[in-house]
Amino acid sequence: MAKSNVVDSTTGKSKDSRVRTSSGMFVKRGRDKIVWAIEKRIADFSFIPVGIF
Repeated sequence: MAKSNVVDSTTGKSKDSRVRTSSGMFVKRGRDKIVWAIEKRIADFSFIPVGIF
């Protein structure tokens, strides 16, 4: 997990914020069976094929 950043309105670049307290991470698509199963459920629910989103 990594601390979430905000966008600097002047430069357009990411920067730390004392106000923002959330954290997050990215998971590669199709990384393993669990991630693939989650992607498949989202695709089935949304009627959007896996790989489009």
